[in-house]
Amino acid sequence: MDEDALLGLLSKEKKKEFLREKASRLRQVEAEFEKGKNDLLKRFDIQLETDKRHRDMVNCCIFPFSSKVSQKLTDYRFARASPLSELDRSKNMDFMLQKRKLNKASLIFGECKGGDRDAADKVKEVLKKVEAVEDNLDHVAKTYVGLPRKEDIVVEYTIVVPEREGPRVINEVIDQGGRLIVWTVPLTGKAILRSQPPHRSLPNTEGMKHKDAKLKRLLDRGITTDARSFALLPDMPAVLEQMVLIQVLGGQEGNERTIDKTALNELLGIELFYLDEAARTKKAEDILIRGKEIGFVKEDKDTGQLRVVAKSSSIDKIEQSLIDKWVADWLKGKLREIKDKAVQQLVADWLQKERRPGESLDYYLSNERKQQVGG
Repeated sequence: MDEDALLGLLSKEKKKEFLREKASRLRQVEAEFEKGKNDLLKRFDIQLETDKRHRDMVNCCIFPFSSKVSQKLTDYRFARASPLSELDRSKNMDFMLQKRKLNKASLIFGECKGGDRDAADKVKEVLKKVEAVEDNLDHVAKTYVGLPRKEDIVVEYTIVVPEREGPRVINEVIDQGGRLIVWTVPLTGKAILRSQPPHRSLPNTEGMKHKDAKLKRLLDRGITTDARSFALLPDMPAVLEQMVLIQVLGGQEGNERTIDKTALNELLGIELFYLDEAARTKKAEDILIRGKEIGFVKEDKDTGQLRVVAKSSSIDKIEQSLIDKWVADWLKGKLREIKDKAVQQLVADWLQKERRPGESLDYYLSNERKQQVGG
């Protein structure tokens, strides 16, 4: 039962008592929220850095195989990010590479794991996603590759981890039955994408080494890559999506910078080339709508021009303004969520308090309605 329904059952005096108690409880919630706000902000900062690190790791994996690289290194090409997200976002992997030859295709599905969790958990999570891909190979073949049968494709799977974790993760892959090729990237310094080969003494390394000899050779040696090549990926956290707007700033009017919608659509055409036009258009609209909601984007009612709301026209300060506005909106949402739960609990407490011992909720509500009608 919600608050309005409860109020509809209470007498005038009890309504006043309920509303007084609600106001008191919400003041207490606000005071406790204010005390814990610094901890929330720390959590936000940690999560933002984690999300940026994950984005950078994905970029390191796809850049050497993308059209943005100056020299083609292998026959593998970056095909798409977040494959299978259209079916189930909880099961999609981070990227898919493709090598096509006549009516056959070789694919590499990759998943980046950068956090500080245990290596065993990381491997277990990726193997679950491998199962999801295996269950949907017909969809992969027809939708992504344009081949009629899953038998026409060969698939390899890679887990990508920070360079320092490579030895631990490859050992864990071995312990959990192989099936994953381990790639590594450094979290600082020069971006080099490498493979972490299993120990040569292993009798069976099936599924832990690439079959393509040229790709294997390149990854064993290390490929120079770029952590910032793609500004936008399909399932990026919304705060990182908003940062794409900074890349499409137009002219300056006073202290305000405008947003070039044409440039935004063109950028999404490049960054999300594997999505259809309708999906890219929706993504652009969603980014702009969210920008307006947090107060970062303002639309001129007369001209329709979009302006960035920031105290300075410098890029660094605009980005900081975006983060500040996002955080302020996020905190409001958190407080609203806690308040809603507090009111729901108060309603439940009142229902419990008003009922006689042993009386069912349905019986209590029925009697209250009868009394309201009789009154």
